[in-house]
Amino acid sequence: MSPCALFLRAINVGKHNRITMAELIEVIEKTRLGKASTFLQSGNVRIETKHEPEIAAGVVEHALSVYGLKEPIAVPLSWDRLKQLVDSRPFEGKVTERDRSMAIFLRNPLENHAAALGDQGDWSIVGTEPEVLYAVVRRGVPLNIDLRKLASGPIRTPATMRWWNVVEDFIEKVG
Repeated sequence: MSPCALFLRAINVGKHNRITMAELIEVIEKTRLGKASTFLQSGNVRIETKHEPEIAAGVVEHALSVYGLKEPIAVPLSWDRLKQLVDSRPFEGKVTERDRSMAIFLRNPLENHAAALGDQGDWSIVGTEPEVLYAVVRRGVPLNIDLRKLASGPIRTPATMRWWNVVEDFIEKVG
């Protein structure tokens, strides 16, 4: 068994796609993928599984659809890869005290991920990996990242975003 991380998109946002973390664990454990644990109400899940992360993501998406959530997206990474990304300190030297850092996790890796670098208006992509874009958002600026537009345009894959400090805490407290 090796752990994987799943980042679920669009759960517990507003009135739609509500699921408690206890219900989420129950849904996942009914799939028999393995033992699941969550972090906060974030939709960050760690699963101890014998399956590849991509397989686990597909099984969880299906289970959440059956549960009643609309268009669930589970973005997978092996736990080791997630730790590697955090350990690489991708925002070092790129974030000021006026900025907030976030990761945009991609459902499918991008071959030409470096093409995503650059200013996006109120936010910038300051680093990339095939499976994640590192973004900087100015504090106090409304967060106007339209993931559906990004997914149908330049990145062409579903995505979900997390504040980087939450990702770091996820690794530290769940790992």
